[in-house]
Amino acid sequence: MASKGRKLIKSKKNAKEIQKDSDCTEFDPSLLPLPSSSTKQATQRLYRELRLIVHKQDTSSNDLGFYVKLDQLQSIYQWVVQLKHFDPSIPLAQDMARHNVECIELEVRFAPDFPNLPPYIRVLRPRLLRFMNGGGGHVTAGGSVCMELLTLGNSHDRGWYPEYTMEAVLLQVKLALSSLNPPARLDHDWRRDYNAREAMDGYIRSANLHGWGIPPHWTTLFK
Repeated sequence: MASKGRKLIKSKKNAKEIQKDSDCTEFDPSLLPLPSSSTKQATQRLYRELRLIVHKQDTSSNDLGFYVKLDQLQSIYQWVVQLKHFDPSIPLAQDMARHNVECIELEVRFAPDFPNLPPYIRVLRPRLLRFMNGGGGHVTAGGSVCMELLTLGNSHDRGWYPEYTMEAVLLQVKLALSSLNPPARLDHDWRRDYNAREAMDGYIRSANLHGWGIPPHWTTLFK
C-alpha cells in the first residue's frame, strides 16, 4: 500500500510542466502523484507500461493508432487516450470525417489490484450510437467498453490475463471499435459527453448479460 512513511510524490510538478520541460524520452511517470489506494505492484507495472508506450508514441516511425495524452495525466492510475487513424473505409471513420471529429477519446482507470484485475476503459467523447439503435464496437449505452478481456470472464470465457500489455489492450479496443458486426457509429447527439455513472451502469449491465465476472470494488472506485 501507499508509502509506509516514504514520500511517494517526488515532485509537485503537474503533467503539463513535466511534458513541457522534458522530451518524452526523458518522461518520468514517477514524478506524478499516486492515489492513496496505490500499491507497489500496480505502480511498478504501470510505470513500465507507460514508459514503453510513451517511448513508442514519440518515435515518428511508430504509429500506434492511439496516443496517451501526457498533458492530461493526473496520475499513472488514470490515463486519457486518443484513438486515431481508423481505416477510412469503415462507417465510424466516415462519420468522424463528416463531423470533423479527430479521435475517439478514452479514459483508462486502474485499480490497486492491477495487473491481477483488468483496466476499466470508457469513452469520454464523442457519444456513439447505442447497440439497440444499430450501433456496435463493444461500447455500452453509457460509454464503457465491455468485452471479455476487460472482465473476469466465466467458466467458458477466460477474461483478463495479467500478462496482457496495455499496448495490446488499447489495440484490441480500437479493433473492436473498427468491427463491422455491427459497426460503431456516431450518435446523432455525438457532441454530448458520457458521464462516469452511466458508463459504470452500462458496464455492469453488459457484463451481467454475458455472465462475465465484474471486479470487486469497481463501482466505488470508478463510478
